[in-house]
Amino acid sequence: MLTLDDYVIFKGKKTGSLDALNESPRFPITLQVVTPYYGSVAAGQTIVMREILGTVYHGDDVIMPISSGDLEKIEDNVEYVFILRKTADPSTGEEYYTYVSRNHTFSKTADRVALAKKMDQGVATELEKFRSSVLETYLGETDTKLDLYEEASKFVNVLSETATEEEILNALPTETKALFEAMIEQYGTK
Repeated sequence: MLTLDDYVIFKGKKTGSLDALNESPRFPITLQVVTPYYGSVAAGQTIVMREILGTVYHGDDVIMPISSGDLEKIEDNVEYVFILRKTADPSTGEEYYTYVSRNHTFSKTADRVALAKKMDQGVATELEKFRSSVLETYLGETDTKLDLYEEASKFVNVLSETATEEEILNALPTETKALFEAMIEQYGTK
């Protein structure tokens, strides 16, 4: 279940790679947000994602390439729709973003037409079907307005379906209420 405090969905692109983390098989890359769709991200913002593909270097010598099965590498300066989960490094507390479900985490926007054609022909794989649905959902005429009742119900068990915006916000924990107010300002409500 996606929640506003832990997940983001946006159209964006990889803008660079950072130094690899020696103690972790995750390689930090920078992503620039082009169009936010869900969660606490803004257009123009740069965030850090940790990929699980890369090469560990020691000086000028390659120590070990790291790959992870069929996982695809995110290409530089290519637009994708990303679905990412926020997490924190347990040793430093630094926040970063990571995969939601491996190759289901990103869908290349340039693949939209080809994937739609495969869907029409009935030959799309399960991953291609998922990516096509993501691209159609977010690149089509998307209503990114916040469904306040639905989102608040993820945090508060008992909400009246007829509750006003003020009643819903007041039912949320204080830190969550502040996030919701920011998201309402950014996306509006349905």
